[in-house]
Amino acid sequence: MRGVMGTQGLGKMNENGERFTDLCSLNQLVIGGSIFPHKRIHKATWRSPDNVTENQIDHVCINQKFRRSWQD
Repeated sequence: MRGVMGTQGLGKMNENGERFTDLCSLNQLVIGGSIFPHKRIHKATWRSPDNVTENQIDHVCINQKFRRSWQD
């Protein structure tokens, strides 16, 4: 999955996340939001109402050959 995702993701991957990474892998896509390092507070795109649980749920996919062109 390192070819599809960067190391800067947040939270645990669920079954839908695994399906998403499989889809990206089959279509030679990269998940753009997990490539660049950010502070934890800026990584979360969803927070639970009690502000305890946070996760990344919004993602952008790009073709692998344009990965080096992707900017933060």
